[in-house]
Amino acid sequence: MATRGVAYLDVPICGNSAELRRGGVLVVAGGPAAAYDFMGADRFLYASDRPRVNPRDILDGLRSMLLPADEETKVLGGNASKLFAR
Repeated sequence: MATRGVAYLDVPICGNSAELRRGGVLVVAGGPAAAYDFMGADRFLYASDRPRVNPRDILDGLRSMLLPADEETKVLGGNASKLFAR
């Protein structure tokens, strides 16, 4: 797909159906930086709920992208604030 210019994110979901109904699943998105660039900072957010991995590891990965400060602010909380305000 990449050879055809299709960017994607791999988004595995960890948890069973009962956990999903309670809102307790772990979703981890990963993929090429080009996918982030294509979608833009307004469509991503950093979040965790009962993480099975250390949230610091995911945060460190996000920070390694060296996003502009305004984009990092959106991903780390601004987008979630707008989403939950609806």
